[in-house]
Amino acid sequence: EISFIQMVYWIFTTISTVGYGDFAPTTTFSRLFIICAIIVGVYFFSTEVGNLVALHKLQSTGQGRWKPYAKGSSHVIVIGGGVRSGSSLLKSFLEEIFSSCHDNADRPLSGSLGWPDLSFMASTEQPAELREVVAALPQYARKRTKYFMGDPTRHTDMERLRMGEASIVIIITDLNASDIDQEDTSNILRALAVKQAYPHLNLRLMLQRPANKAKAVRAGIWPSRCFSINELKGSLFALSCCVRGWSTMITHCLVSEDLDEEGDDLEERSTAASEAWVADFKQGRRFDILGFVVNPAYNGTNFLSFCRDAASIGVMPIAVHMLGGLVLNPTAHELEEGEIIFAFTHVDSQLRDLEDSSRDWREEFFQIQQSAALGLKRSEWRDMRYVKSASPEGSPTRSLDGPSRSWSFRHSASRSSSSTSLTEKKPPPRFSRRPSFRHVRSNAAPYACSDDMSSAATGVTEEELDRNARLFAGEGGHYLLVILSGSPWQQIQIIMQALRGEHWPFHIPIVILAHARPTPDHLRQIFAKTPQVGFMGIGTTPHMDDLLLGGLLSARCTMLYAGNAAEA
Repeated sequence: EISFIQMVYWIFTTISTVGYGDFAPTTTFSRLFIICAIIVGVYFFSTEVGNLVALHKLQSTGQGRWKPYAKGSSHVIVIGGGVRSGSSLLKSFLEEIFSSCHDNADRPLSGSLGWPDLSFMASTEQPAELREVVAALPQYARKRTKYFMGDPTRHTDMERLRMGEASIVIIITDLNASDIDQEDTSNILRALAVKQAYPHLNLRLMLQRPANKAKAVRAGIWPSRCFSINELKGSLFALSCCVRGWSTMITHCLVSEDLDEEGDDLEERSTAASEAWVADFKQGRRFDILGFVVNPAYNGTNFLSFCRDAASIGVMPIAVHMLGGLVLNPTAHELEEGEIIFAFTHVDSQLRDLEDSSRDWREEFFQIQQSAALGLKRSEWRDMRYVKSASPEGSPTRSLDGPSRSWSFRHSASRSSSSTSLTEKKPPPRFSRRPSFRHVRSNAAPYACSDDMSSAATGVTEEELDRNARLFAGEGGHYLLVILSGSPWQQIQIIMQALRGEHWPFHIPIVILAHARPTPDHLRQIFAKTPQVGFMGIGTTPHMDDLLLGGLLSARCTMLYAGNAAEA
């Protein structure tokens, strides 16, 4: 008699063709059975080994299907021309999304969802640059990162990625593309294909030119779901000139850092008394931006009172998300149920009784954004509530427009935030000319913003712009923009729009130094619509004489623009 273990041993030695011969069938029936068993076993093993090899080949070449790494983890899909290039943009993206700051294993109340599963898809094989970037990631990041080869506009490839179950789909542009308009057009088509297949999917579209962003909005992409990277960079560049430290603050709000390494290095280097600010700087870097749904106990509470309670536990509220728009520091606003608050929180602090822990602020945020993008009123998506606007008799009405005080939705398709904001309709303010400004080192006064200045001129010539530039440079206290290479007229337009926003109480003169001369279209579309601007033509390479002629020594701020990435 043969035991079960001996039988299993015999089967494996026989099917694997080892065949020691210590066990052998003796009857005719057993020999016939063994012949069939060997044929079936060899076929089965050969087939399965071939399937495993084919499966490994599919996974290595990006032809497989996505499977979650861990149960309950979020799924982020990245497509677009930027995936094929493997540029430094993807490296920064990967370092940020897999930063150690986003691991909520030790801080479950930090608001972080933890590291997600990340999937890339492009129509070509995985580029060597991207492969090197992924290989340099920590082990936990490499296990969660997959590359798939396919067309993200085809429904079959979307199903391979299980795109309908993704937390977000991000379309990244190729910053080094030779034809920027073609690159933006291709990404818009990808976004439309994804939106058509999954209308309620969370989507982010990155474009380069602001004009192409307007095309995407007209094509059906929500303004809050697409942005122009050039517009963001230009606006940040301009505002950094107006507000000192603005770019540093925004960078620290958006970029995660390893506080243990870099912070300690900064503290060790700050030995002099003049560098005592480094300690405060390091402490400020230990704050994160966090969103949460306000606790129902604070319904009807003034935002300023809520800030006092939050400050007692180390939380600094900065904005409230209302009706699809983000309102900064609404001191007179009374909080309502379900509103989302964004705040600076210390890495070791907890929200305690400030938040409604039973509700996910991300789901609430996405629902509000959807409703705002579709033009729905608050009454149509939350408990039949409605916004009260004061009528002459003081009685509430469902209308959003009233004769004495009215509210309206304003969709901005040209700004980087592009969110629907609640704005009160008031007549435009008029400002008088001020004699001085605190940061102006010369005696020149900023120019007041008035109706005459804000209205676009019928026409302007290059000679007039040159006279304006020499006048502003002589008076001082102006912004000096020096174009070092290329002819980035769209970026110039973005910078001037940021410096001529409706929120500015006055206009500070701008002097532009560039080698490329403005065309009649540039004069009509850019300079004629921008008050208090001058232009000086210079040589191919700016010289010190050109900078001095433009008022370098008396300028309020000097901006050096190096050109686009494709031209660098």
